[in-house]
Amino acid sequence: MLAQEFTELVELLYDGEPTTLTTNRIVQVAAHAVGAAEHAAITVVSDGQLRTEAATSMTARTVDEITAEVGRGPAFDALHTSSIVVAHDLAADDTHWPGLGRRLVEETSVRSILSCRILLSSHHTASLNLYSSWPHAFDDHAVPTTAILASYCSLALFLQLLDEGTAHPGRLRESHREVGIAIGLLMARHDVGADRAYADLRRASTALNKTLPEIAAQITDLR
Repeated sequence: MLAQEFTELVELLYDGEPTTLTTNRIVQVAAHAVGAAEHAAITVVSDGQLRTEAATSMTARTVDEITAEVGRGPAFDALHTSSIVVAHDLAADDTHWPGLGRRLVEETSVRSILSCRILLSSHHTASLNLYSSWPHAFDDHAVPTTAILASYCSLALFLQLLDEGTAHPGRLRESHREVGIAIGLLMARHDVGADRAYADLRRASTALNKTLPEIAAQITDLR
């Protein structure tokens, strides 16, 4: 069940120290949670240039460097065009991102990429990228799992910025967990995407004049 799987992902994020969520923690969990992923990275665009914020390996950093040099690729598309982008076999398709597939296969052996947008604010976005040396590595199970994880990370990082220095660490961790589980439950119950689930949560928060963690707690209580 997708909701149960997502609950387990949330638990993984806070399994041990440090208890605060970091980009390094996100890529580690992503690589672990999506079985087909061999490497993971978070990339951002700053001053028009793609840069790596966090990565699990040098291979992931090399993929990002090549993507930045070519000036196109799944990470760029996830940041600017589509929220989720999948490159199934870079060795067989060099038409979507001319010049990228050949270089990645030759220089890194990466053949599949899954990129998912992480929205931090209306002006700041990042891309969570998963890499595999196998073609067609990211199937219909990997895509929603990554989308949910990216959506949760967006919320968790945003809440952390809002609450940093004011909330008790234990309560902050619990708030992040509640919001993440609530999104997973809404997606599973109503068969909607992460963006829609997040929007519904925010609308309920505004309508009832309650915080996101308060609304999330009510939803999780109904499981």
